[in-house]
Amino acid sequence: TLCNGTAFDISEEGCCGGEVFKLTSQSCCGDTAVYSFSTQGCCNKKTVFSLSDSAGCVDATPPTGKSPAKASPFKCQAKWPIPAAMYGWTAYCHAGQPKVWAMNYDCTQAYYDNKSASIAGANATAVEKCNQQGDKPCYLFDKNGWACGEYSKVKFCGSQSYDGSTQGCCGGKVFNTGTQDCCGMRVFNKRGQDCCAGKVFPTSKYACCAHRARRLSKGVLYRTGSQGCCLDKGIQLYRMGTQQCCHRTGVCNIQQGKWSCCG
Repeated sequence: TLCNGTAFDISEEGCCGGEVFKLTSQSCCGDTAVYSFSTQGCCNKKTVFSLSDSAGCVDATPPTGKSPAKASPFKCQAKWPIPAAMYGWTAYCHAGQPKVWAMNYDCTQAYYDNKSASIAGANATAVEKCNQQGDKPCYLFDKNGWACGEYSKVKFCGSQSYDGSTQGCCGGKVFNTGTQDCCGMRVFNKRGQDCCAGKVFPTSKYACCAHRARRLSKGVLYRTGSQGCCLDKGIQLYRMGTQQCCHRTGVCNIQQGKWSCCG
């Protein structure tokens, strides 16, 4: 098989605008320009754009100097992804194929599907679910991530995107950093609980004996009503009433008739 006079292997290569390209890492945009999956995308099957360009395919330069594609009917195209859709869109871009993102022209309803066996099935599901979200009709906005870019501000916890300014990731689960924290691989509530050496404990009965910087990794739990914490000679626990924590020497036993055992 020839491509502009050049022989190529149709099982591994393709022909686009007279240029041979690798099927495993490249594709053809509008039958005129070759683009790379890892760094570029194809907008509306007409123009090549860089995935690192925050403007997406809106201001992309046509691959052969032809006039730009017609303006998108989606009102949010120039500012896509809009804040309200940022996390859903990023999850969509990381999802497997086949996949379709459907949306109404006002960008107030959206839904994506990546569980169907084909593009046609994903398109039908995405449009149907999107239509159920409001009274405006939905249309195909993207398929198989053609318009996906790179959004470094979005973090992922497993397969779920999250806002790093208000949320955290613990054991593959997203949690609210305002009211929760992570202990080992377990999420706990800051109110009434704390973490000591990878173990969650109730603060009403226990405390963690450790230097502050090492509390999460080398702390020792103790009962606050009957025990105390001594950090003057490593990490030591002592029995309140019969033992004492002394500066530099650590825990000592109080002798009968004495009020202190510290020298």
